[in-house]
Amino acid sequence: MACDTRAPNTEIASLNTNREILEAATHWRLDASQEEGDLFYEFDGFEEIRSGLRSIVIGRKGSGKTSIAETLVRAAREDSKILACVLSFKDFPFNFLYEFKDTNFPKPSHYITLWKFLVYSNVCFLLSRSSLVDLKTREVLREQFPSNPSIALDRVVRDWMSTGFKVSAFTIGGEYSRSDSSVRRNLSLRDRVIVLEEFLLTKLGDTEVFVIFDELHEDYTGLENRSPDSNYFLLLRGLIRASTQIANSFNKSRIKPIVLLRDDIFDLIVDPDKNKWSDGVFDLTWSRAQLTNLVTYRMTGDAPVFNFLRNNSGGPIQTSSMKSRLSGQQQGLFDYMLDHTHSRPRDILKFIQLCSLRAVAEGREKIDNSDIVAQADEYSRYFFQEIFDECHMILPDFERIMEVFAHKRSLTMSSETFETKYNEVIGTDGALNAKQVLEVLFYFSAIGVRLNKLHFRYLNRRARIVFPNTIMLHPGLSKRVLL
Repeated sequence: MACDTRAPNTEIASLNTNREILEAATHWRLDASQEEGDLFYEFDGFEEIRSGLRSIVIGRKGSGKTSIAETLVRAAREDSKILACVLSFKDFPFNFLYEFKDTNFPKPSHYITLWKFLVYSNVCFLLSRSSLVDLKTREVLREQFPSNPSIALDRVVRDWMSTGFKVSAFTIGGEYSRSDSSVRRNLSLRDRVIVLEEFLLTKLGDTEVFVIFDELHEDYTGLENRSPDSNYFLLLRGLIRASTQIANSFNKSRIKPIVLLRDDIFDLIVDPDKNKWSDGVFDLTWSRAQLTNLVTYRMTGDAPVFNFLRNNSGGPIQTSSMKSRLSGQQQGLFDYMLDHTHSRPRDILKFIQLCSLRAVAEGREKIDNSDIVAQADEYSRYFFQEIFDECHMILPDFERIMEVFAHKRSLTMSSETFETKYNEVIGTDGALNAKQVLEVLFYFSAIGVRLNKLHFRYLNRRARIVFPNTIMLHPGLSKRVLL
């Protein structure tokens, strides 16, 4: 059941008419960092992340990982006892990080020291700008950590790594003089971590500090580095291990690293401790009830109004129906739109935004069938690009592979027919054969499999593809692929 305990958002609730609701929907943004105001819906399990109980959040693109980060940063701005920063590794030179491998430890732990240093350094930077520590401590921390890592992370990390370390500034108890604090010593990264950890254990008290890692997929190159012992996956294993160790060490002082990671990348991590991590992993998936409440909250400011989007003549979506491509049955417009998504917030918000744009442009106060039909092409192009962005590292020929369905001009075909058509369109010399391609398409839910019933992996992460079978192209791709 979706979470319905959140207090209403009075700013959204001030939208009195369907026209105002749809006009507001036209301004929704796909990137959570560009949203204005607090549009975050507290889903089931969010408090487990917020409390630090779940520190590894996995999910597909568009499932809401960045929204979690933005919400925690917003909470820090509103509460002086909370500190938070987001470290985005978008466009980050990962090769620089690979240089800091600590070979004194076994392979799975090669990068633990590096990640601990980055976490502790960011906590020190946040404290240097906070009234939670005394002025003398802030001054010394500002000398050691002068730059904001959220602005230019790669440059700041380089500075932190290359700058001499003022050991006396971090003596236990914080007793130091200005002359002491100017003394620099070139400590190893491991020694720096020890000094910072001891310092923070004495200084943090009951302050909550969130250090959030995002955009960690930037150096993932698909088939090229899928080895569990590649530098990339060793780096991720080190981050998860370091986060777990830090959370345990600072249980009372409450340093809370949070790792936001695509689920397909997490699935590829091989580690002897992976089962142990499960207690700290939150799999960010959405049920239809939760998505209904999320959209309702965005439109009304109050999630419990469950029927606001279904069969409610007073809502902003008309109470008519369309034939489902999945079940063949008639269904309401909101449910029809959900069938064209991967049950992710980004997908349904995009579809509603497109339909709202057309309804508002035509002066109407409700989304109706004509809006869905008219905007289906544009939505399908968006949906195609989303799946392409996720899987093109593994399937660089994704667009040509979709031509197999275009040639057949059908959403469904047997796996044997696909193999024949695939060999005609793509050939047999690729890195993957036709069955392997189907496995990848199924993994990313570009296709489903019809056995006794239709199975899509986005609806059941444990679903597996078997051969032979009947495959079905996801309805959200139909307009872009078949036309």
